Amino acid sequence: GIKMECDARHEPIVRALAAAGVVVCAHLGLLPQRAQQMGGYKAHGRTGDEAQRIVEDAALLVRSGAEMLLLEAVPDEVSRRVHEQTACPLIGCGAGPSCDGHVVVLPDMLGYNPRPPRFVEPLADIAGQVRAAAVRYREAIERKEYPAERHQYRMKAGERT
Repeated sequence: GIKMECDARHEPIVRALAAAGVVVCAHLGLLPQRAQQMGGYKAHGRTGDEAQRIVEDAALLVRSGAEMLLLEAVPDEVSRRVHEQTACPLIGCGAGPSCDGHVVVLPDMLGYNPRPPRFVEPLADIAGQVRAAAVRYREAIERKEYPAERHQYRMKAGERT
């Protein structure tokens, strides 16, 4: 299957893919690959007109063959309305508790992004740990502690030339 960032304009593509037996997950709301064309990384569906368009697009794409929906950065009211009007799994990425499941971008959750989206709870500071490890490595080299004897390979006995 494929996850496809789309709206009503992509209905013929969704219909053709579904007819060909390809499972389609229609991604609506914030579309990361087109975020700069859409005014940046911001929530969608916050006005009545935007919300209605997302709900209508989602229903159309499901009728056209999408078997799953992903809503990103939309208010829960929009997710709830989409859920009420469609009969397929609804995955949220910052789309509230009305969704059937939830995803986040792993680097955001692990602390690689200094400004993660509001819907991501940073659960670790892996980036900080990587930086600290790199500093310790550089310092070990500067102090001539690395590579030490324990880090080196030796030729087998009797094989030295």
